[in-house]
Amino acid sequence: MLKKRKEISSKFKGKNNFKISTKLAEALIIFLALTAVVFIISPSIVPQRVDLELGQPSSMDIIAPRTIIDRVSTEELQQKAVEAVPTIWELSTSVKLNTEKDLDTLVKAIGDAKKTVDEEERILYLQENLPERFSFFRVEQLNWLLELSSDDLKKDVKNLSEVLADIYDRGVKEEDLEQVRVQGSDELYDKLASSSLIFTWQEAFENILQVNVKANLEATEKERETAKNKVEAVMILKKQNIIRTGQIVTQHHLLLLEDLGMLDSNLDWSAITSSVALVLLLFGVLALYIRRHFTHILEKPSLLLAIALIIISALLLGRVFLTVAPPVMVPVAAAALILAVLFDEHLALVLGLILSILAGVLTNFDVQAFLTYLITTATAVFGADLIHQRTELMKKGIWVGLVATISMAIMSVMNSGLSWVLLVQSLWGLILGVVTGILALGTLPFLETGFNILTPLKLVELANPNHPLMKRLLLEAPGTYQHSMMVANLAEGAAEAIGADTLLIRAGGFFHDVGKMVKPLYFTENQSQWDNPHDGLDPKISANIIISHVKEGLDLAREYSLPTEITEFIATHHGNMRAGHFYNLAKEQNPEEELNVEEFTYPGPLPKSKEASILMLADCTEAAVRSMPEPTHENISQMVQRLVQARMSTGQFADSSLSLSEIKQVEENLVKRLTSMYHKRVQYRFTPEQLAEEK
Repeated sequence: MLKKRKEISSKFKGKNNFKISTKLAEALIIFLALTAVVFIISPSIVPQRVDLELGQPSSMDIIAPRTIIDRVSTEELQQKAVEAVPTIWELSTSVKLNTEKDLDTLVKAIGDAKKTVDEEERILYLQENLPERFSFFRVEQLNWLLELSSDDLKKDVKNLSEVLADIYDRGVKEEDLEQVRVQGSDELYDKLASSSLIFTWQEAFENILQVNVKANLEATEKERETAKNKVEAVMILKKQNIIRTGQIVTQHHLLLLEDLGMLDSNLDWSAITSSVALVLLLFGVLALYIRRHFTHILEKPSLLLAIALIIISALLLGRVFLTVAPPVMVPVAAAALILAVLFDEHLALVLGLILSILAGVLTNFDVQAFLTYLITTATAVFGADLIHQRTELMKKGIWVGLVATISMAIMSVMNSGLSWVLLVQSLWGLILGVVTGILALGTLPFLETGFNILTPLKLVELANPNHPLMKRLLLEAPGTYQHSMMVANLAEGAAEAIGADTLLIRAGGFFHDVGKMVKPLYFTENQSQWDNPHDGLDPKISANIIISHVKEGLDLAREYSLPTEITEFIATHHGNMRAGHFYNLAKEQNPEEELNVEEFTYPGPLPKSKEASILMLADCTEAAVRSMPEPTHENISQMVQRLVQARMSTGQFADSSLSLSEIKQVEENLVKRLTSMYHKRVQYRFTPEQLAEEK
């Protein structure tokens, strides 16, 4: 309905006479609003700059403007976690197996040499057939091995193999190799004490002993990386103190300030660019939505200015509130409620979402606050079109507070369980509700008046018999007052039947005939049965008096600052119909004179809205039926039908959006209501049709 009222106002006002075009004004408002919003949210993105020197005392307390990771502390914890992970060692079983195999080969080769090779060729045979690891044997040592009996050889090799196997089972690391050689050599000495070649075997042990335990660097690195990743980052929270006045500045302090972007004396263009881009994106979405669904706003720059001021004011108040209150206190819900009452619920929801995002920037996207903005916006907007009394704004604010309290409590329990903090947050939710109601209640009258926006609240106040202009009408033209009340009721019922704006048409019905109070006795509803000031007047003069009540009504409307949407009813309720009674009377009195029809014709304009068209029909039918001598249902139906057809045939609805089916519905509703509410009036000496035209 509000959207429709704005369209009515736009149509009735016609072209703008501003020196600057609407397009230019629109662009200027958008540019200024965008600039203002960027300046408001930029301090949350671009931090303050400080000048500190390493090793010198700080000249101020510095608080973190946003939450960041403390890299130094986090890296220290990560390093400790990495160092706590031991090296992963791998034991190679192949070293032990290969050693045993080579020792078996040694025994076999010596045995074969003794059996199959000539004595002078045996040394050469062994040098060629022994494994590479036995190349350290000197010739005399090989001769000694050949001189050993087969049993002694096997016994000595077995003891050597056992010592090696035992050592390999324990593991040999590179860094322990020399120590193990010494210890193993001693163990071997104990085992081979009776052997004649004990020193040869010790030398063999020391030469063939190998490292069989190696670090698995890949697995170790993986474990250390896992341990590092498990370390929780140390956070510097928003509003946490970084350094106090007089505290010595350390490298750690400077690194924190650098991460916060507080040391660079140059502007952070990347942050500024990101804020501009965000605002441009949001404003672009809003512009597309308004252009598609609310074109009347673009036709009237003052409405666009009102929206811009509401957005800017909400963000400015939010920045002020954030200095003393938690993030949820940014008045997003209040702005959404005001927008819903002034414009439309759907537009308010879209603007509420955009404001929530911008408020999120102010609070560094506090998740709980952001969700609260969305929930309270929906609460504020839902049912706003049903608010018809200003006291209901406070009730709506209380609902917002209750919903905010409940939602904040649920989120707090989910995050940290039950605690005394929950009680404090709940109190802030209630305060938010009170603030929402107060802001809406306090600012709406100024916005309605300053930007000439007609709201349901204003319409209810206008459609009140205690309005100063209606009080004057009651005192100065009581018959017209009663007629206006009847017309308002008739029109309201007909409007309801076709889904038109009942509040608007009721207020329009109240004021449509206020011009008659200038010369009230010249209108039949204010005359006594025996006194008619038109008697003896030239019909042209009488017609001019009757017709002039439209202009005089518009003058009174300006005097009492009635909204444009209401003045349309005053200007158009007769369209360009003719004052037929006086026109016919003039023709009777001067049959030879050629009359100027325009002198007997209402100046218009024609009604443009459905509501103004309905009021035209309600006005003429009420006057005609009231004067009928026999107002039966059949007579009323015929009269209403004739009056409707007369206005259709003269093109009174040519500029109106009222359809033929809606006209039929209006006609039927008027017949029904007139039949139930009519009462006899004093019979006039002219026909009801002429009376309706005279009015």
